[in-house]
Amino acid sequence: LLPAIELVTKQPPPDRDNRRPPINVLVICPTRELADQAAAEASKLLRLLWVVQDWH
Repeated sequence: LLPAIELVTKQPPPDRDNRRPPINVLVICPTRELADQAAAEASKLLRLLWVVQDWH
């Protein structure tokens, strides 16, 4: 997750004309349990950054 977060934080902000922010990172996990763990860790890492998080 850290390399992806670093990449996203170095990108310029998206245009304000867009209604939805672009998807910058897609994390694919083989199980729901692993996806829940990855989402929890990502939330911890991103809590100090202003990043849109959408877990589905």
